[in-house]
This record gives sequence, structure tokens and C-alpha cells, in this order.
Amino acid sequence: MSPPPPRGLTKGETLKDTAKVFEANHADIIVIRHSSAGAAQFLAERLDASVINAGDGAHEHPTQALLDTFTIREKLGHIAGIHVAIIGDILFSRVARSNIHALLKLGARVTLVGPSTLVRGSSSGWGGPSRTTSTPCSPTWTS
Repeated sequence: MSPPPPRGLTKGETLKDTAKVFEANHADIIVIRHSSAGAAQFLAERLDASVINAGDGAHEHPTQALLDTFTIREKLGHIAGIHVAIIGDILFSRVARSNIHALLKLGARVTLVGPSTLVRGSSSGWGGPSRTTSTPCSPTWTS
């Protein structure tokens, strides 16, 4: 059973109206997870409060990328200069997209690996290598 939608939305209140109510209650930060891509950006451009994108539609999942990069830094001590392979469904993965952006910004080298149907087009514009495989790969994990 899924939780009921916020009361204001069932009464026809817009996303901006709901956020304005939070802001009127002196929220310094609004954390939003929304089914529509770009919802957090929409609010960030219109509100004085800081907006944290906790996931929007099929677009991005930046809070997961923050956790992933934090964990990498905690375990390795740095991110710059490391080589990260993201394996699997890149095309439809919000987390993969967000990790690519975060890791590249922090100086990592990123390689995408997966079936051509799940990698195709996903690397355009981000400047990193991608490799497609016709058979499932079995990565070896080391610690």
C-alpha cells in the first residue's frame, strides 16, 4: 500500500504552492523527491530556500551519488585519479547518470560497460569511454 499523496496536491495545489507553504514556515532547506524530472530545479529557481534533489522522475538521483562518492572517499581516501567502471543498465539508471556526473566532477575516470541496448547513447556529452558487451560479464570484486 502506498502512502496517500500530500493533502495540498489532492486539492489541486501546485508543486510551487506546496513549497511556498514550507518556505512560509521558515524552511531553510527543502528536500524533494518527485515523480517529474526537473521538479527540484523548477523549485530551486523560484524559492529562496535551498532545494535538495532526492530524485526526480527518471532524470537523476543525486543524493545516492553523494552517498556513493562519500563511501568511495571514505574507503580510498580520495576520488581524483581513480578508475570507476559502471556496469549494467546505464541508459535507464538515475543512479548511474548521477554517479557519472559526480565522479567526473571529482576527478575520477569513468567507464561504462553493458549490453549495447542499455549503454547506447548514454555516454554522449559526458566525455568518457563506454564499452558494450554482447554477453553478460561477470566482474571480479576485490577488497
